[in-house]
Amino acid sequence: MEPHHSSIGNTSATVPPELPRELERLIFELAACNAGPKASTTLLLVAKRVHNWIRPLIYRVFNQITIPPLPDLRRSGPQLLENIGHLVEKLLVGYNTESQYPLEKFLSFCPNIVDLATWHTRISHLLPTIDKLPLRRLSANFDDFIYEDFLTRSFFTKITHLDLLLFMGESWDKQFEALTHLPELTHLAIGFPVRVAIISQLLCRCRLLQILMLTPADPDQYFYDMIEERFVEIHDHRLVLLETPNFPGLVYDWEQGARGGMACWVFSELVSLAKRQNYFVTHSPLCFPRVGFAWEKHLNREGLEWFTGLHLDDPWPVTETW
Repeated sequence: MEPHHSSIGNTSATVPPELPRELERLIFELAACNAGPKASTTLLLVAKRVHNWIRPLIYRVFNQITIPPLPDLRRSGPQLLENIGHLVEKLLVGYNTESQYPLEKFLSFCPNIVDLATWHTRISHLLPTIDKLPLRRLSANFDDFIYEDFLTRSFFTKITHLDLLLFMGESWDKQFEALTHLPELTHLAIGFPVRVAIISQLLCRCRLLQILMLTPADPDQYFYDMIEERFVEIHDHRLVLLETPNFPGLVYDWEQGARGGMACWVFSELVSLAKRQNYFVTHSPLCFPRVGFAWEKHLNREGLEWFTGLHLDDPWPVTETW
């Protein structure tokens, strides 16, 4: 009689091989990015290590303009913001009756914000608090700022992307000239009409400036007020006149950019590069619509090869007008 060989203790045939931990983490992070923050919450229940990987991804971006806000702190309770505030890196706030906390409350619980967009509340009274943040990007109203704020506030020394919804004046001296003192400024957006002379000065004197994006609400009226011929005379690939989407499309665009996708800043960088490399068929369009710009219709052969090789995923549909 042959001896009986027990399978007890021999589990190599029944236990599946484990993936390397780094690869496992990458798989779950990709799944979370593709699913979005809401759907990714189910991944928190898989295992403790997966919970630790995914939780920062879910709460890295706070969009408090949409209805309901994301995350919806009214349903979660105040303890959620206290527990996850340190995970927030990018915050969008504005007028929203369903948002439970004012900006002051958010900033008190979120010390690691690098990208702040506040499209309703003025922030000059919060400057001491903002000084403590590691800000790199700021979109806000600056109509109640003074010249010295740009020179003395420490957070301005780290700002790379600045979006001016409103400003403290329309002159160069003691007003727009203040922007030349921001040592890390590479991207500047202006959302209101500004004189050609100011544009030229900014391009000339902001030493690290890579993109000057003009985003007026009505580009046609903008040209009428400033005289289109003078605008055309500025031959600088860094200057991009952008027709931005209407609300809530602008909110969607901001969130796409915050999560690493295509947004106004990246779009303007592509326009600037195409202008610099002479990738447009003739002269580049004077005004570029963010929504539905048909690159293929405006690029020459070299430009088409460049653009095709980028393999961009831009969610906006192409319109018939462009």
